[in-house]
Amino acid sequence: MVRASGFRSQAGFSLLELMFAMTLTLIIGAMGFQLFRQNERVFREQNALAETQQNVRAMVFQLADEIRRAGQGVPVFASSFDTSPSEATVAVLSGSDATHLRVREGFSNIETRAGQFPSDYSLNGTRNVTVEDGSLFPAGTGRFVYIWGSGENGCWSWVRAELISVSTAAITIVPRQIGESCRTGAGTVRFTSEQIVALEECASVYFSAGSIWRATSTDMTSPSAPLWSAASELGRDLQGLSFTYYDRNGSSVTPGSLAERESIARVDVTVRTPSGLSLSARGVPRNLGIR
Repeated sequence: MVRASGFRSQAGFSLLELMFAMTLTLIIGAMGFQLFRQNERVFREQNALAETQQNVRAMVFQLADEIRRAGQGVPVFASSFDTSPSEATVAVLSGSDATHLRVREGFSNIETRAGQFPSDYSLNGTRNVTVEDGSLFPAGTGRFVYIWGSGENGCWSWVRAELISVSTAAITIVPRQIGESCRTGAGTVRFTSEQIVALEECASVYFSAGSIWRATSTDMTSPSAPLWSAASELGRDLQGLSFTYYDRNGSSVTPGSLAERESIARVDVTVRTPSGLSLSARGVPRNLGIR
């Protein structure tokens, strides 16, 4: 005789319960993922903002260094003691304004000495000058050097000369502008002691198309209108760049004339970003003579 065996009831999830649990899990997962993405976006934006601030701050410091070098390599006493301003020795160049800064600055710091004295230099007269190291100087059209030192009767004298050729121990030059602290209008200057010889160099910094650019001079035949190299980009994705000029009394100066540019003792620079960030720095040129 066969006995029918009983069936035990086994409890489990219904399809509806399983679907509800999966939906709830998906909702919680989506909320967690959304929160993670939001936190990631905030973190990324904060990092981008910090990086932008750091880049802009570094750029402002770099521009402030450009300003501090203004006048380096130029005979500073010329702007202090010469009886009249000279385009050949002013540190802030024509073309500088609220968005452009053009300055003479010895960024390569190329300098040597000429030990011959007494030495006479005449306007537009070719002269060979023995120097400690002439190989430092680049050859080429439109290159100029400054020569300065003590002159007759205790005068400070200076020469701005076109560089014709260079060798290890000498340079060939043609003086184009000369000056002395004791007199004006003379066609010749005499040095009575060792002279400093420095390469004339200029830099131009400006804002264009959302970027800050820097160019260097390639031809200084015209002191008020240099020819410039192709510009290199210093920074991009910016809103603006501005320069503000001051004299030694702290009064604002518009560098439109030679006399105004000679009076400049300080230049403030401000860089602005599209996000509204604005950073400024004060630049006080170390090498300017103040009339």
